[in-house]
Amino acid sequence: MNVNDNLTGAFILAPILKFTFVFVIVFDKDYSMVTPNPSINITIPREISEVLNKTAQQNKKSVSEIALELIEWAIEEREDIYFSKIADAIEQSDPQWVKDSDTIWG
Repeated sequence: MNVNDNLTGAFILAPILKFTFVFVIVFDKDYSMVTPNPSINITIPREISEVLNKTAQQNKKSVSEIALELIEWAIEEREDIYFSKIADAIEQSDPQWVKDSDTIWG
């Protein structure tokens, strides 16, 4: 069976803005990947796409794997910044001595 037999739409390759392209394929059947994990579809500048592709080739990984690693890293960095601000606020506050704290904490 040829995939083209199931196409009900058309291929569209059109420049949008200065850096990005949109590629649309419309099928009359559901050809989505079977996975328990959610997926996202994002449009990125061409320069970022080139960096992702080169990095993926150098690391012998897929572009998706590299993108996921970078997203996870960015989330961890944001968490670190958030908790660092909380820690700074606690350090700058006037700590109160708790009676019998030596007994509680050893």
